[in-house]
Amino acid sequence: MTFPPLRMAFWPVFCRIYLVTFSIQQFIAFNKSRQMFRGHGISRHLAGFVEFTPYALVLALLVAALGTVVLDLVVRVLVRGLVGMWYHPRPGAGFAGLGFHLESGEQVLQSCGARISERCGWVPGTLVLTDRRLAFYGSNWHNDPVVFRRAELASIRHKVSRAPLGSLLLGVPGRLVVRAGNGTEAAFAMADPADVLAWFQRPDLAASGQATPLLIA
Repeated sequence: MTFPPLRMAFWPVFCRIYLVTFSIQQFIAFNKSRQMFRGHGISRHLAGFVEFTPYALVLALLVAALGTVVLDLVVRVLVRGLVGMWYHPRPGAGFAGLGFHLESGEQVLQSCGARISERCGWVPGTLVLTDRRLAFYGSNWHNDPVVFRRAELASIRHKVSRAPLGSLLLGVPGRLVVRAGNGTEAAFAMADPADVLAWFQRPDLAASGQATPLLIA
């Protein structure tokens, strides 16, 4: 199974944890200085507040460093595996019956677990490249295959997706968008779209008798 290279963006996560921790510590110090020096002048309140600041700075630094390392380990060890299983579903009944869909003499060249975007969400299945077509077969029998004849393919591009946590999470695989000459389009999710793009760049797999060059991006 291919696992997407998910990881935390160390510096943005560190800065956010640091600022939150430091702000909380300073708020606590401000309230304590008000209680401890009640009845004293404003200068004494400020002095007590400033005396606590170095401690807050060091504590925020330690909490931010430890918190960022822990979150990064959680993403790499736990989240990456769970996301990898989502991006790489097991072949189901649709792929098991692939032989019924192949034409006489048609050969399977490559395949990988993937999901296709539909109205009901992302349907699991298998993306298959043969010497005549690029097709997606759902994990269930009731999912109709989505087929693109290789001679009719116009473009295949990797579309970068926004991470669920924005700039805090790196390595989200994105989507593979396939478009035919007649305007038909489909979006696929997989652990490594670059691997599928490489299928069409290998000399031994690229020949498809297309009338126009295939745009790969």
